[in-house]
This record gives sequence, C-alpha cells and structure tokens, in this order.
Amino acid sequence: DVSGDVDNLKLKLRQSLTSEKWGHYQINDVVEASEDGSDLYVTNFQAFRQYANGTHGSGGMAQVQDMIQTMAGLSQIPLNKIWRCTTKDGECTVAAGRMVSPNGITISTDRRTVFVSELLKNTVEVFERLP
Repeated sequence: DVSGDVDNLKLKLRQSLTSEKWGHYQINDVVEASEDGSDLYVTNFQAFRQYANGTHGSGGMAQVQDMIQTMAGLSQIPLNKIWRCTTKDGECTVAAGRMVSPNGITISTDRRTVFVSELLKNTVEVFERLP
C-alpha cells in the first residue's frame, strides 16, 4: 500500500537530473559511478520516446516509432547508449554506444568495471572504466 502519511517518507528528493543530449532517448536504469555519488551511469532502453507526459502517443508518428523500435530490437540494431552524468553540473556524455537494449546496470565494488545486461541480445556486457 503506497498510501499513507507522506510526512514519514524515508527519501527526500535532493536533485533531478536531465540532459538535452538525451533528446528522444527514453532513459531506463541508473547506477552510481563514484562512492560519493558525484557521477553516475544512465542507460536508455528505447531509441524513441514512447511516453510523453505520462501517456502513450496514439498518432501515426507514435505507431511508426513503435514499429521502428521493434524492428531495430529484433534485428539487434544498436541504437542505444550508456551515459555518464555528473551530479555537480548535470553534464552528461556518452560513455558507451552501440547498445541494442541495455536493461540493467551495476558496477563492481572497486568501481573499475561496469556490467550492463543486453536484454534482446541475452548477454551481459562488461566494460572497463577508463580515466
């Protein structure tokens, strides 16, 4: 039950991050990259925005995007990315591209290795963090 006394919640929103660079990409998963939370990795799962303002588009363009996204996924066309973002200034850059369907991300305890599940490829991609 999610109803109740909102004054007793255990999380307080500290910051919201967004980036113009994400453009039409639909972001999905996030993992902290540094122990102090100053940077993080964000994956996108859809190359086309599926939802705008909480509702699914129903027009012709939304149907075309759905069809392209489905065909790209089935054909394993790498349209998606992993982004590295800093919480200090909100700057986001591409950390890895050519992802088909990144859907799950974690980082090793020493922060040197990033693991990303590729849902439609049925693989786990292992990345070494470079300076």
